Amino acid sequence: MENIWSEIRNDFEMEGVIPIDAWLTPNDNENGTVIARVHPDGKVEYVDDRARKDRYAQEMIIESVQEQLFRRVIQRIKKDFSEGDSTAVAELLEFCPNENLIGYLPEEDWEHFKFKL
Repeated sequence: MENIWSEIRNDFEMEGVIPIDAWLTPNDNENGTVIARVHPDGKVEYVDDRARKDRYAQEMIIESVQEQLFRRVIQRIKKDFSEGDSTAVAELLEFCPNENLIGYLPEEDWEHFKFKL
């Protein structure tokens, strides 16, 4: 299916909700419209049903749902740490490749871990 919209953005947030804004043409004078909203709980509210089948719209919606998931997980991690619990985070990190974990550390620490794993 062809893309309906020329441009779609998900770079704005209102009270935790990410509106999916779309423009039919590349004309700078065109007003965009909200075609969907992604709520903090990951629920997608479709304002324009065409967005359900538009590939470009779905890419932007999925990206926004992923962003909301990351936010929710980070909130949970902060809560767990504030309560002194790091068990779930340690279990989650077991699924991360070692090179990603090492890359998260300051560069001066990289060499210490590369040869030991």
